[in-house]
Amino acid sequence: MARKLVKMVTNNFILKLIAVLLAVVLWLVVVNIDNPQTTMTFTSTASIINESIITDNGKVYEVLDNSNTIKFSVTGPRTIVEGMSASDFTVVADMNKIDLDLGLVPVEVTPDRYASKVSVSLKTTNVHVSIETVKTQQFAVNATSTGTPMEGYALGSVACDPATVTITGPESIVKAIDKVTAGINVDGMYSNRNQTVVPTLYDSNGKKIVSSNMTIEPSTVQVSAQIMGTKSIPVTYEYTGAVKEGYQVESVKCLPESIEIKGSKDALNGIDELKIPSNALDLSKSVSNVEKSVSITGLLPEGVELVDGDNNNVIIKAEIVSRKARNFKVAVEDIAITNLPEGYEIDFLQKSVTVTITGERAAIDKVKAADIKLSLNIAGQHTGRFEKMPVVEDIDGVSEIKVTSVLGRVVKSESEAEEDEEE
Repeated sequence: MARKLVKMVTNNFILKLIAVLLAVVLWLVVVNIDNPQTTMTFTSTASIINESIITDNGKVYEVLDNSNTIKFSVTGPRTIVEGMSASDFTVVADMNKIDLDLGLVPVEVTPDRYASKVSVSLKTTNVHVSIETVKTQQFAVNATSTGTPMEGYALGSVACDPATVTITGPESIVKAIDKVTAGINVDGMYSNRNQTVVPTLYDSNGKKIVSSNMTIEPSTVQVSAQIMGTKSIPVTYEYTGAVKEGYQVESVKCLPESIEIKGSKDALNGIDELKIPSNALDLSKSVSNVEKSVSITGLLPEGVELVDGDNNNVIIKAEIVSRKARNFKVAVEDIAITNLPEGYEIDFLQKSVTVTITGERAAIDKVKAADIKLSLNIAGQHTGRFEKMPVVEDIDGVSEIKVTSVLGRVVKSESEAEEDEEE
């Protein structure tokens, strides 16, 4: 039996060996045609390991330009490679292998499965990092607000607690911090409001500073906003001193005429006007317009503030014009007589009265004699001598008019006297 088996194996051995080899080759060809080698590219984020070599020395690192985003290609049988994803690989950058001069950390990519059947080729070979000394600094927090309270209310003080925070991070970033703010939204508010806020960092150009390597202690602050009632009150004013002789104060105005104030209900109830002290505007010997800016911040009572704190001045303007006086002689015959009893007439004991008008020079120069109208009321005056002051009609642009008194007698008319004699 053994001989038969040996004979079967050795009989035409060469031909049988060739057949086996052909079968193997054919199998390899079929396998490669059905499952050929293929290459795919994957992207993953490198994990930094052994960071303590940096942090234990009081330094901190920062990945530059997103260089920890690693691209690599994987080559292997199609059925294997196409079934893989980036999560099938461990991607690390080992700080123990860092090139300190260049700031380059080599990247290693290891397949978590099919390690013997696939090969990996890196397209990104290093993570680029910057290494700096850690700096810690304390900053004041500037409390800010956005939005507008409900109509009839205004924003009072805005504050945060705590008022400072401690920031730790790369020295270059900490040095770049220009201000730290914490904002609260008061839009539509009518009562005090508190809010937990994460502080925001800005550089000197007003650009936000964001870094994963920075810590803020405490990480949040409490921002409180005070909401106050408002009230509109008039601004009243006086002036002191007399303008130079020959001039007069035409008008005095205040801009604005009223102001908006804010405060508690009790504080607002205690103020109905803002009075500017008279010594704020001194017109002594003035011959031209005077304008004075007056700060009103110190004039408000405790607990009351301006709604618009940026505009804390009012402007008082005094218009001063040249003053002139003119005298006019008015004949007594031109005086209109009223309420003279029938049958009587006036016997004037003088020929004229003097009318003195005073006012702005330009207006006084325009007045003519015909513009001056005098009248004399004789009501209740019995016969006999009298001295009365004629009444003068107002004249546009004239601020003051003085008239001298007139002397006369109320007597019977000549016709009435003749009738009495005939009787």
